[in-house]
Amino acid sequence: GGWTLHWQGAASDEPLRAQAGETVAEALERLAPNGTVVNRTRGCVVRSPDGRIGSSSCEPASAEDTAATSSLAADADLVVLCLGEEAYAEKFGDLDDLSLPHGQRELARRIAATGAPIALVLLQGRPRTLHGLADRTPAVLASFVPGPQGGTALAEVVYGLTNPSGRLPLTYPRHQAVLLPHFRRVTQRCISGRPPGRGQAGGAYLAPASVE
Repeated sequence: GGWTLHWQGAASDEPLRAQAGETVAEALERLAPNGTVVNRTRGCVVRSPDGRIGSSSCEPASAEDTAATSSLAADADLVVLCLGEEAYAEKFGDLDDLSLPHGQRELARRIAATGAPIALVLLQGRPRTLHGLADRTPAVLASFVPGPQGGTALAEVVYGLTNPSGRLPLTYPRHQAVLLPHFRRVTQRCISGRPPGRGQAGGAYLAPASVE
């Protein structure tokens, strides 16, 4: 992500490997159970003519790539579909439309049309509206910017090695400009005051939420 190894994030996977990290695809291949075949394909190519998220697109590199993606999806027991946006920081990430890029939405629709079950993984710095994609997929993992070990963590979730028990700290919007916050129950509140200052006795503090 932005403001990590570089201001606008790493431009390749090499800095990730320098921190003993791995991509989602690499982790899925490494952790695959015996007898599991993991195929990967490039669904679309991200292009950004001026380096800004708002002008980026994601289109198939060729008709052959499109055909290969659909063929692999049709034969798969499960498709792990990673969508989202490039790393960014500050003005380079400004948007006037929260929609997931059109090319990625079309890619998801083509794969869903094959009938293959989809686990949708969202790798992005903020919620991007999905235009109904979540209704077409049995599982959605909102991982945002998961860091160098995120590929490993996501693969462990996909294979059932760990339970994704985290609760989203925000309301994920279905439509842009219609952002209705989720008012959490009393048992989900975290703030109970502030810690005592130096020389003070007592006082409340930030406490972990209790989960029922």
